[in-house]
Parts: sequence; structure tokens; C-alpha cells
Amino acid sequence: MSDSNKIKIQQILENLFTKHRYIFWYDAGGEMEGFASDINIDGVETVVLDGNPFGVKYRIECGEQPVKGFLIYSKDEKPDDEDNWLLDIQEEGEIFAADMSSIYAAECGIPFELKSAIIDRHYEFFKSARNRKKCSELLENGMNVSEITEVMISIASGSNTSGYEQLTYVLADECINESSDIAERLEKYNLYGYYWDKVEEAFGYDRERNIKSLIIVLFQDELNCVLNHSVLSNEAHIFMRDWRDSRLWGSLYRKWAEVLENELGVMQLIKCEPLKKLVQIDTFPCVDKVISLNLHNEVINGGITAEMVDSVVELRRNKLFFDVAQHTMLALLEARRLFEDIEKKMPGLIISTPEEGFGLYVNDLYTIDLHYRHYFREANQAESYNLLADVTSKLEQAYTNAYLSELAKKWQPLVDEMPSWNIEDVVSQRSFFDIHVSQFVSKGKRLFVIISDALRYETMKELEYRIAHENRMETIMNPPMLCVQPSYTQLGMAALLPHKELSFEKHIDEVYADGRGTKGTDNRSKILQSAVQRSIAIKADELLAISNGKEWVKDYDLVYIYSNTIDKVGDSLATEKNVFKATEDEMDKILRLVKFIRTANGSNIIITSDHGYIYQNENLDETDFTDFKAQGGNCFIENRRFVIGTGLWEGNGVRTWKSEQVGVKEGVDIQICKGINRIRKQGSGSRFIHGGCMPQEVVVPVMRVNIKKTGDVRNVDVDILGKQSNITTANLSVKFYQIDVATEKVKGVTLRMAFYNADNDMISDSVIMTFDSRNNESVSREQKHTFRFKNIISQLNGQEVVLRMERQVENTSQFVPYKEEIYKVKVMFEAEW
Repeated sequence: MSDSNKIKIQQILENLFTKHRYIFWYDAGGEMEGFASDINIDGVETVVLDGNPFGVKYRIECGEQPVKGFLIYSKDEKPDDEDNWLLDIQEEGEIFAADMSSIYAAECGIPFELKSAIIDRHYEFFKSARNRKKCSELLENGMNVSEITEVMISIASGSNTSGYEQLTYVLADECINESSDIAERLEKYNLYGYYWDKVEEAFGYDRERNIKSLIIVLFQDELNCVLNHSVLSNEAHIFMRDWRDSRLWGSLYRKWAEVLENELGVMQLIKCEPLKKLVQIDTFPCVDKVISLNLHNEVINGGITAEMVDSVVELRRNKLFFDVAQHTMLALLEARRLFEDIEKKMPGLIISTPEEGFGLYVNDLYTIDLHYRHYFREANQAESYNLLADVTSKLEQAYTNAYLSELAKKWQPLVDEMPSWNIEDVVSQRSFFDIHVSQFVSKGKRLFVIISDALRYETMKELEYRIAHENRMETIMNPPMLCVQPSYTQLGMAALLPHKELSFEKHIDEVYADGRGTKGTDNRSKILQSAVQRSIAIKADELLAISNGKEWVKDYDLVYIYSNTIDKVGDSLATEKNVFKATEDEMDKILRLVKFIRTANGSNIIITSDHGYIYQNENLDETDFTDFKAQGGNCFIENRRFVIGTGLWEGNGVRTWKSEQVGVKEGVDIQICKGINRIRKQGSGSRFIHGGCMPQEVVVPVMRVNIKKTGDVRNVDVDILGKQSNITTANLSVKFYQIDVATEKVKGVTLRMAFYNADNDMISDSVIMTFDSRNNESVSREQKHTFRFKNIISQLNGQEVVLRMERQVENTSQFVPYKEEIYKVKVMFEAEW
């Protein structure tokens, strides 16, 4: 034996004596007798066993005791247990041998009796010093052959955890990257067969022992589980669900799904399947594309309701590949909602008075504009804009012809008959300060007024919903105001300031309040301070940049905050097509402003606008433009929707007002386009317009936000409906019931559910569900999932297991405990698994 091996044996023995007091060395033939007699380990006494077991036993038990223990050396073979007089001592200690297998076993801490099953069977593995070092670090006393093999596989594969599931991920990752190093290493170490035995047993897989073949069969079988008939076990389907949901390996699943759906021609296989089957499939990304195609055809043909589209979207929302067609589906949903709204509300529309028309828009018709905006919000982000091309065309025609034009035909004649621009029981925008602001400042209550340029009524309704979901925030939609005429920025902003009279003093594009200019925050601050000394006008971005809001607001009782995201984008020819995206940005900004005010200890907020707008996302016809041109006198303001001047002649296609008729100082003529027509104007945009008298332009929203001192937001409660206390088969359907209706203050909740045994091991698939239904019908707030149990369930007969429900922490991927329910396993036939 080489000196290096002798040194290794000495080191192994020294290490063994740190764990055991008695080491038995059976050296059949006595080849190592001389070396054994020369071994010198501090605190260890070497005793030779040579036909004298009683003497050795007496020495060990009755003689002076060395510090560390005894090395009992014998040049004979290990005796059978029944012939071994030192068996009791041997069982307290460890057996050592000097052949390489035994040396490896001793080095790794593997019991002598497992040497043949572990070391000899996987000798190539143990020839690696790195492998042996890892084994010595990871192996624990009492491990059996299977447990040790799992550790060896984790070492060989470079994985942190053991188990055939983890190794399948590792091998699948290697395979898709066209490598086979780990598989070849496992084959070399004689570990590959063990893995395949486990896979075949768990999955019911009986095909070629090839990792790609396994992955293909797993994907195909999960698809067949919905379309035809599954042949693999529950364990296989649970594995696939866990793989999809894995934070570590989920991206690998996506890669395989994308590769295999092309190789297997999945889209062709499923394209004729009915929608009710498609919505159940979560295996391949093309499924959501096919669902979108189905929805598209139904929406175009009018063969599906908005409620049905919504149910499909909700079923897909938490699926892995929803993002493949998310915006396309949501656009189709909004399209169907718009079509239904128009079909329901526009035929036979009768408006008898301006009051009736104003109220009809506020209470009902505004949703058509909302769905129109939402459609383009989604369509502009759609994964397949070409798929939506014919939907977009149909939607634009319906919006313009069946809605805007028809509404204009009913509304404009009523406007033409109005002697002055006032509607009974509707507050004029000119009265905003007196009615809405004074009631706070007169009582010494600090007030923040957020004025969003071109924020429409329909947008404020959505904003109300968003703000009301925030903690400590209460929203109240006040009756909307009637915008000034013309409905444009300079006049609308002036009307919101304290004043007795508005005027066009110098015949320029500036409105004066009691003789004072109203352009810019400096001028507006002066006007505010004339009514409330401790007041200020400030731009939204400037306010948000203030680092210490609490200190800053102490100097003011009234703060007017101006934000100009929507109008700035809409009024430019180059950017008007982005006005709906700007609307989303503006709502985000207003929410930041409200939170800033909350942080600054503000409590009273009013949000309003200077005017609304009309936007048509299409190339306009010649019929959308009037041939009107301002004539006579002096025209000092000219817009797509109106002109302002003195001495102007009457003209076709416009309603001419004297300024005093619209609440402005006399002496000025104002001419406003009828309906939705535009005045031809070089170089300006024509899709985004305001300044006219259509409801979309003149219904000015007013919302109050009250910030409370204590939190008032909670989550809906979810429970199990009709709980079945026993598990008797391999699958169990569970109904979950959302007890509360989701509202602004009762938020939805996302739960993760799975069954666990007493050792906290997951024994079923895991499912994630979102409960956020706003439907008052209880049956609509039910959701069902069929749990699939792993094979281990048959071993738990008579035991209790738990269905664990965990709540997702908002805006994170973390889950926390929510509820648990106890079930008892009462399986009838083990063969079912």
C-alpha cells in the first residue's frame, strides 16, 4: 500500500474516533497487521483480537480507559453476529476496512453494511475527491440506501435539493440548451437508472428513457387531460402545475412550452376545440391565442355577450400564458361592452329638455365613452393588433355613427333653443368657488383643489373607483357642473377661480376675472389670495417635488393644484393619438397627488376639471368638417370648435352667442360648431377636440375626497362551501365561496391553496385563485377547483390532512397564512392511485 493511502487511513481513523469510541478493523489475511500495529493516535489504544474475545472484552470494559477509545484490530474475517462475542461493543462503534471501498465509505460516513449497495455500485462516483467531500458534508447518521442515493444525485447534478422532480427540472434545462453533461455523468455514476425508476413509478411513464421524450409525454398528457384521456398519474399533473408555478423553474416551463407547441403542431390540434374546453387548458401559450381568435369571431358576429367574454377573461387571468393575449382579450371585452351599451341605449333615444339630456349622459350614456377609451387603451397594447383591425373598424363606426352623431342630433336642437347657457338644476362652472370651495375655507378648513385639464366625467368615475380603494380615503361624486361656453382651457380655468365677472378685456387669448389676468399660477395665486389670504396656485409637478409636505402646507388654507397631462397631449397634432394613454398617466398622477396630501396631513380634497373633450380614433370624413369661416368684425380667437371676436356675422353650422348669454361680460361674439363638427384649421389636430357643447365636453365632474384618520379598507372573506370532511378518492372537488361582494373598501384577495400532511409535505397540486367579484348574486362568487392527490395519499389512510389557504401579500409574490380546514383520508382502494 502506498504511503499516501496509509496517511489517508490514519486520517480516516482519526476522524472516526471523533464520532465513535470503538473502531473494529477486520483485515482478513492480516495484510495490514504491521501497519495497524504502528498506528499511533493520541488517546487511542490498539487492541489485537486474535482468538481472545473475552480478554479483549475484559480489557475494554475493566481496564484503564484511554481518552478517545479503542482500535480493535483482527486479521480474521468479520464473524457472524451469532458467533461474535463482542457484538454489543461493535454495535456501539463502527467497522473499518482498508480496501478502497471501505476507505471511501469511512471517509463519507457511510455505514459498513451499506458499502456494497452504495460504494461498490457507484464506485466511479466515489473516485472523485470532490464528491466524497460533499458526501461527508451532507450525509447524516441513519440514512438508508435511497436517501444516500438522493444525496449523491443532487451532488452529481449540481442541484441544491434532491428528488426526481428537481432532477427533472435540471435535466430539462440541460436538454433544451442542447447539452447532456449531467445525464452522462449520472450514467457514468450508475445513478441514471435510479432516477428513471422513480419517474416511472411516480408518473406512470413507460416510454423511452430519454428526457425529451419524457417532457413531450408530460406536456401531451396534460393537454389530453382536457381534450381526450390522460394516461399518466396524478403525480405527473401535479408536477406540471408545480413547474408552471415555480419561481425558479417557471421560465424553463415557458421555453419548453414554446418549443413543443411548434414541434407538436398544437395550434392545429386545438383550433377547432370549443371555448369551454380551451379555457381549461394551461399547457401551451398558443391556447390563449386560439381563445382570442374564438372571442374575436364571436364579438364580430355578435354571438357572445359581454358577461360571457368577461367570464372567459377571468378564467384566464391567473393562467401562466395570459400575457400572450391579455390586452387582446381585454380589448375584445371592452368592444363587446361598447356594442351592447349602444345597442341597449341608443335605439329610440328621446331627449326632451337640456336637463334630461344632461342627466341622461351623467347617469347612463357616459359608459359608452368609457368603454371606447378602455378599448383603445388595450388595443394599443394588443399582442395582435392585426387581429383587432376589423373590430376596431366596426367599433369606430358604431361609436361615431350610432352614438356621437345620434346623440348630437338629439342634443344640438335643444342647445339651439336655449336663450342662455344655463341648465335648470345644474350648477354652472362659474359658481364653483362659491358653492364648493367657500364651504370649507369659511369654516377654517384647509382645502386642496386639484384641477386636471380636460379630465372627462367618465374618467372621473374611474378615478373615483381607484381612489376609493386606497386606505383612509372616502370619495363622494358631487353633481357635475355645466362647463362654460366655449368649453376651453382659458375660460374654464378662469371660471374655477373666485370672481364676480369674467371677460375678454383686451381681445386676446386671455380671460380676465374681475379685470385681472388669469393665465399662469402667479396670476391665479393673486386672485385666490384676494379671497383667501393664505392661498396659493401651484403646478402638480412642483407640488410633488416638495420634500416636506407637512411643513409646506402649514402656510396655506387653500391650495389650487394644476395638472395638464391630457390636454397637453391631446392638443398637439403629433401626439393627439396618445390622449388615452395620457389619461391613464393623469389618473396615476392625481393618485400620487392625493397620497401626497394624505402624507401632508391634509383631509379635504376636491378634484375637478376645466372642460372635457371628444376624441375619435379614426381618419375623419369631409362631413366631419364644416365650411364655416368667421366673417365680419374682428376674430381674435379661432379654434377647431369655436371662434371668438367682435362684430361677427351669423353663419351656417355654428350657434352664435352673445357673451352675456354664456355668462361673460358683454361685447363679444362667440360662435360654436354644432354637433361634433370641426372648423378647418391648418396645422392643428382634429381627432381631439373641445370647446363645443356636446355632453362629453361640457359635463364637468366634481369629486370630493375625504381622508380619514383611521384605516377603512379590508379584504373579502373566502370560505369553503359545503365542506366534505373525508377524502375517499384520488381527486377532490372543493368549492370556494367569496362571502363579501368586492367594493371600493372591500378589496379582492388572491389565495393559494393545497393539501398538506402532518409532516408539512404538500400532497396535492397547488392552485392560485383570485376572489374579487363585485356581483351581488352569491352563485357568481363561487369558484371550484378539483385537487389531484399525490400517490402518497394512499399511505395516509385514517390520518388527518389539512387544506391550507394562504393569502398573497398585495404587490408581492409572497403568501401568508389565511385559513386551514381539516380533512380525513378514508381511501377505499389503494389501486386507485
